Amino acid sequence: MGKESQTNLSKNILELSKHSFIYGVGVLSRLSSFILLPIHTAYLSQHDYGILILLLSFIGIATVFTTYGLNVSFLRWYVPETDEEERKRIFSICYYGVAGMTLLLTVIILTSSTSLASALLRDTGYKPMFMMAGLILLMDSLFHFPQMLLQARKNSFGYIGVVFLNVTLNLGLSWYFIVNLGFGINGVLYSALIAGFAAFLVTIPLVLKHLKLYFSIEKYKEFVKYGIPYVANFLFVVLIDLSDRFLLERFIDAEKVALYSANYKLGAAMAIVVNAFRLAWHPFFLSLSNSPDAKRTFGRVFSYFFLLSCGLFLFISIFINDIVRVNVGGFHLIAEKYWEGTFIIPWILFSYLISGAYIIFAAGIHIQKKTQYTPLFTGAGLLTNIVANIILIPILGIYGAAISTVLGYGVMTIIQYFTVQKFYYVKYEFDRIIKVLASTAIVFSTYRIFFYDSNFVVKSAILLAYPVLLYLFRFYLKSEWNEIKNLSLKLLGRKNQS
Repeated sequence: MGKESQTNLSKNILELSKHSFIYGVGVLSRLSSFILLPIHTAYLSQHDYGILILLLSFIGIATVFTTYGLNVSFLRWYVPETDEEERKRIFSICYYGVAGMTLLLTVIILTSSTSLASALLRDTGYKPMFMMAGLILLMDSLFHFPQMLLQARKNSFGYIGVVFLNVTLNLGLSWYFIVNLGFGINGVLYSALIAGFAAFLVTIPLVLKHLKLYFSIEKYKEFVKYGIPYVANFLFVVLIDLSDRFLLERFIDAEKVALYSANYKLGAAMAIVVNAFRLAWHPFFLSLSNSPDAKRTFGRVFSYFFLLSCGLFLFISIFINDIVRVNVGGFHLIAEKYWEGTFIIPWILFSYLISGAYIIFAAGIHIQKKTQYTPLFTGAGLLTNIVANIILIPILGIYGAAISTVLGYGVMTIIQYFTVQKFYYVKYEFDRIIKVLASTAIVFSTYRIFFYDSNFVVKSAILLAYPVLLYLFRFYLKSEWNEIKNLSLKLLGRKNQS
């Protein structure tokens, strides 16, 4: 590889890393359900927390239909476009399309709340909660598209700002409604609704700045045609994530849904990394698609993603039992009654890691506009997930649900990889990936078999074996060592100057 090519590769990856880090802060804030775990698990009964999870799962599934693929089309047309007036037209068409569908779905949910409560929770007494869920869906969807606009324009700091405002307000209101007033599930829903409405109001100036009184039926049809396969795609992915909650409730009870979900959310640490990467990755690969360094960059990104994600997997898996026991202001990360479920967390972490690989492999789908394939990949994953859940949950309980999630993501990622390689071949560095996986497996197995109940010092030593094994397996390239040395010298130079 030539020096100029290596420089371009490093520059591209540094840009992706910068935006991924910034979005990581935003995603960390956005995962309010993760941040609110200590309050939810301490102040809600297991039954109520299980019901809350099912309500939030319903909102997550309904969200897929509010965008019906226009979010994907928006990025695909908006990012490569250089003319600002045309960009405004693209945004306007997509925004009006999403707003119209969201209003329609909200009306349907409000008028069908009794039937929904009976069908999904087997109790019509939950009708008011489904009505609030419909309004939360409305606010979230209208807030989501301005976020997409900031993402498309690579305005990562603006993205963080509006999301941070939303989550900060949600946290404060949750404390007031749940802890002070004891409103329970209703307190969670009130907080989400008010915070969503406030975020929507804040983004109105941004929307008006880029919105035009313009709509093209022809363009709209083109956008829908491109994005509609993603309705099934997103729905299948959401169902892989959420269907196990409903199956656990059917096969066992709402308390098991609560136990599973509380520990599942601790795997959201990997979701923070994956979602931050996804937000930066999509505009990144679209803007780089015509570059001669594109495919080489994609291959290198995959290696670095796996390197960092496996490191995070090991850190959380090794220290999770210590982390949940930390007491801050009388709160644990999750209440003690949920600690018995921490054994599923490595499986959840690994499933998110696999989903990250799926996101990387999807670049070729978007670049070549082959979105018609995506429902086949995710459909195969969902089918695998549901069948595995039906077989494993009655036998293994929440452990079976966690294994099923890994199997679902694994199947859809493998099928996608072999399909995409046929029309957009990327030479991934699988020799390096094998070294990462081998190092991860050795460290994780050693910990689980020999040092599971060890102290902090021993666990830290085991974790440090990960980079050592990578060195022994010759994972690091000479060019990477040189860049690390140069960066270290620069940092030392700045330190000496100060």
